[in-house]
Amino acid sequence: MLAGSSSYRGPYSFKEANIIDGENHRAVTEKVAAVVYASEDAPTTAVPKWITVSARPVVDGIPAAKLIIERIPLMILPPTK
Repeated sequence: MLAGSSSYRGPYSFKEANIIDGENHRAVTEKVAAVVYASEDAPTTAVPKWITVSARPVVDGIPAAKLIIERIPLMILPPTK
């Protein structure tokens, strides 16, 4: 899987938050578009299969625990010309 685009806001995202009102604070959400490619010899599927998308954040070069992001249906279609 390759990252297609990102709304990364810069290194300040990892600094300690300045929270004045702790009850109404919401964390910043980062969004990434991903492009999934199947190998040319991958068998096609007749129906979608559920897959789990996960991510492993890396902060200051140290990998953190894997996070489950979402379950999505995935289907492999025949190649088009």
